[in-house]
Amino acid sequence: MNDYKIELHDLVSETESNIYNIEKLIYTSRYSFLPQDFKVMSKQSIVILYSLWEGFVQEVFQIFLKEVNANVNSLYQLSEDFMLSQVENSFKQFQNYPSKEESRKKFHKRLNEFLLEDNHELNTVVNCKNNVEIDVLNNLFKTYGMEAIPYKWKEYSHPNNDLKQVMKDFLHYRNNQAHGNRITADVVIEHSEFEIYKNVVIDLLHETSRKLEECLNNRTYLK
Repeated sequence: MNDYKIELHDLVSETESNIYNIEKLIYTSRYSFLPQDFKVMSKQSIVILYSLWEGFVQEVFQIFLKEVNANVNSLYQLSEDFMLSQVENSFKQFQNYPSKEESRKKFHKRLNEFLLEDNHELNTVVNCKNNVEIDVLNNLFKTYGMEAIPYKWKEYSHPNNDLKQVMKDFLHYRNNQAHGNRITADVVIEHSEFEIYKNVVIDLLHETSRKLEECLNNRTYLK
């Protein structure tokens, strides 16, 4: 088995194990919490679950980019969207164009030198835009030469909520708790609710890993 396949498999297994450990800690009878303590812990379950999800996305795409880096020498071998993302990630001036003339000259000089290089080291920073909802994930897939995951996917379709809505609700819970929203101070995340978001995250762990492995196998990240 290729090293990247082992890394992908291990990352999925580790993240999934951590998710089940959080569930076991908070929602099983192994540990007994007072009602007020359970209220606090139940809300943190969503925050922790999200942190595991975002951490997974960052790391799994770094594994992907590291493997691509080992197999290409130049940005010009990559698909157009992939190449563009690499240039923009390497030069933040595209998002905040310099106002001073001297800074603009330095930017254009460095950009020209970069584009003329024969060998390029890929930037492995993954921009998740603070919230890894399904559109952010799909944009990453499209950037690197993969198909998006449809909103109506697996059991995430009528009469159930579609994938976009489930992830939107998940992030809504997480953001309210992470930002200390007082309106949600008395909210308790029941086990049944946690399971909804646990299941969608686990489904996406496996699907993301599968898509990245397939992309690396078939080299669809190339022109």
